[in-house]
Amino acid sequence: MGMILVARVTKSGWASMTSFMSEHTTEFYVVPRFRAIIEKRFSSALPMYFWSSREGTARDAHVGVQGRLCALFARRPKDPTPTHVIMKVNAEVFDDAVRLRKLGIPTFVGMPEVVSFLELAGEFECAWFSLRATEDAQSDFYFTSAAPVEPDFRVRGPLNEEEICGIVQDECRDVTWAEAVGCMSEVRRSAAPGRFIFGPSYKPVYFFIPGRHR
Repeated sequence: MGMILVARVTKSGWASMTSFMSEHTTEFYVVPRFRAIIEKRFSSALPMYFWSSREGTARDAHVGVQGRLCALFARRPKDPTPTHVIMKVNAEVFDDAVRLRKLGIPTFVGMPEVVSFLELAGEFECAWFSLRATEDAQSDFYFTSAAPVEPDFRVRGPLNEEEICGIVQDECRDVTWAEAVGCMSEVRRSAAPGRFIFGPSYKPVYFFIPGRHR
């Protein structure tokens, strides 16, 4: 579609926004593309949907393994028209981005630029952004193809492939696998304590990038 996106705050009417796919469905399409981008510079990038009782149990199995860790939230296209869609970044996602950045884990969001589910069968672009929120109270933000991007300190993008790899290179701190497990566990524990009975509403896909880069 070749869309240009704009950041816009919407304080009302957001509940009426509709989408034609879930976040999990969106992950099927953005995760492989994000991995391919990272692996153009780094030898490998291992995506995971982290559970402390699953991936976390490998803490002692990879002693001495070091790498980088980043996070990606898949965002679904909303309110489609024949020419554009809207992407919403929830306040909870910004809040997680704050916690992740403190741990040296840069946070990205990605959305397929399609106006219908069937467009995913063909070639399509994804819109990529880096979240740079602070600890201040967060509002929901929206990105739409209605106008050029407006400057906003909380969001960087749309990003090209070189910019994504540059952020991973410059902003990911080196961690052992055990440290990576500890960071991911800490983010999950600290996400709005007592607010979610069954865990956070939004959960990122993590990418562990072991070893040296190309």
